[in-house]
Amino acid sequence: EEQARYREYNRARAGAADYMAMEGQFSKYLEDVYSAPRIERDALTDECDVVVIGAGFAAMLLWYKIREAGFHDVRICEKGGDVGGTWYWNRYPGIACDVVVDPALTDRPFDEATSSSVFRIIQELLTNVLRHAQAMAVTVSFASEGTTLTVTVHDNGSGIEPEQERHHHSFGLKGISERAALLGGTFAIGPSPVEGTAATLRIPMSVLFPASLPHPPHQEDHENPVGR
Repeated sequence: EEQARYREYNRARAGAADYMAMEGQFSKYLEDVYSAPRIERDALTDECDVVVIGAGFAAMLLWYKIREAGFHDVRICEKGGDVGGTWYWNRYPGIACDVVVDPALTDRPFDEATSSSVFRIIQELLTNVLRHAQAMAVTVSFASEGTTLTVTVHDNGSGIEPEQERHHHSFGLKGISERAALLGGTFAIGPSPVEGTAATLRIPMSVLFPASLPHPPHQEDHENPVGR
């Protein structure tokens, strides 16, 4: 029964239809008021090894990885006036979102199936923040703690009700707990000591990295190539 409710919850999501069209009174948000005036120039015809469309957080991480792989002839195309995604666009209306990544986690590729499961859990939690938390800001942090990966989604919204916290039946939380268990991990959610709600996923590092690759050491003074 719970699985059926979770499937119905996912089917009810409208996807792209959840977003407002940038028309009428919202058309002003198509203008990047924080950037310098656009400079007209001739079209560029070039050849390179890799072209990345968009310069958000994922593109910055991708650039770092392909450089490590030996590709240096890379072009990044971005319509905005800056790069970095989350912190750049946080100046605009909506929920400000920060992503904080432990540098030790960028040293090795994750197992594809596991990283996909983690992504889906984070996606579900951020959807809950958007729909229910009445938050102005949310932070997603990834930390390497010994043999455990800890992912925390913390918002500054209205908080979670005790009934929801106890039973985990609302907002797909049961499904998230089940996904965490399948990864050999745990999921917990509750009021943050500071404000809002904190949801924490903990999974073993052993399921994140392919068995043939050594566990990356934690590097206290290693510069974060991704940033914040």
